[in-house]
Amino acid sequence: MDILFIIILLVIGILQIILFFKIWGMTNNVRALKGKPHHIMPRCSDEMPLSQFKSDFYFLSCNGYKDEAKRLLLSRIWECSDMATLIRCKNLKTFDETYANLKSAYSYFFEYIGEEFPTYNQIRKDKEASAS
Repeated sequence: MDILFIIILLVIGILQIILFFKIWGMTNNVRALKGKPHHIMPRCSDEMPLSQFKSDFYFLSCNGYKDEAKRLLLSRIWECSDMATLIRCKNLKTFDETYANLKSAYSYFFEYIGEEFPTYNQIRKDKEASAS
């Protein structure tokens, strides 16, 4: 009986040591993840946090203030560095990639309020004309 008790304590001790090093490794992973940019939404400068934006957006749209929700959404898009890249880009490939990023990030919100994502066909035509 004493031998069984010693074996159980030894196994528990080894598992605690393994758990300690696993948790220590996870803290390093959190530091690495914290330093990486988040690709959930496009990068925006001096913006409200994503959770604050979402809560404000859903509050406005659920309470019938669809125009204010659209205004909030458009202001968030115009603050994005992706929008600045879209306007300043010199080649068509960068334009298409940046537009696709913006559309994939924000089209859900436009659909939620019953609107279509804004098109930039005229800007694209201007880019095609300047590229050729």
